[in-house]
Amino acid sequence: MIVTKKRERTQPTTVSSFSHNQWLQTVPTSGSVSYLTASAYMQSPLIPMIRKNSLFCKVLKVKNSSKSLFDRFMKLVRPELETCPVCNAKGSLSVHCYYARKLIDFIGGRPAVHEITILRVCCNSCGGHHTHAVLPDFIIPYSCYSLFFILRVLGEYFLHLYTVEQLCARFSITEKQLYKWIHLWVLHKKEWLGILEDTQILSLSFLKMLVFQKEYSVFASAFLKQTGRSFLQSHANPPETAHFRQKEFAPDYLFSPTT
Repeated sequence: MIVTKKRERTQPTTVSSFSHNQWLQTVPTSGSVSYLTASAYMQSPLIPMIRKNSLFCKVLKVKNSSKSLFDRFMKLVRPELETCPVCNAKGSLSVHCYYARKLIDFIGGRPAVHEITILRVCCNSCGGHHTHAVLPDFIIPYSCYSLFFILRVLGEYFLHLYTVEQLCARFSITEKQLYKWIHLWVLHKKEWLGILEDTQILSLSFLKMLVFQKEYSVFASAFLKQTGRSFLQSHANPPETAHFRQKEFAPDYLFSPTT
């Protein structure tokens, strides 16, 4: 009897990023600014998100990594121009702190792990009781995988380019994670299209519609307004703050993700 050895999944490549000191040189600082660990951030009370539209282009035209796009985007962020998602005050936000999180991309034919630094702002108009994470729309809330990574996995799955085992090995993910994304895709597709239209449009066709969408942010913004959460966001917004957990805003600055 011939015994074949099962191929082991390789660990994603870890890509170095800005150190905390390097990052702080690119953003406003003050004596009250501090760093939070990811666990401390998640335990902090009442942290609505400010979602910023940024992908005013076709997803297929984006050639840069999510990490590169994120760093370029955050260098342009000016907290004093942001709008509080709770009280809608503009001009009352200031830098509160930063926290680090992982972001997994697919670069050079293999997964790569980055570390990005999320800005958290505080609203003085609300009495300092509310802090808000600022996230561009190509970062999925509560997910360490980038939007581009998940869309690529789903695209290769719907195209039947590989077996499930080969696909999971290629992207260094488990079958459980793959089927979780497929299930989430089916749910969000149905939420967006409605029951009747959902049965008439195949998943691959819907995916092509998204990646060829002239401005992806138009879809992402509309989905957020319709459902109250971001597309492909798996974790639900906490019920006690769900009514203002996420709000999206147009950018206050020019940003080109394709250059």
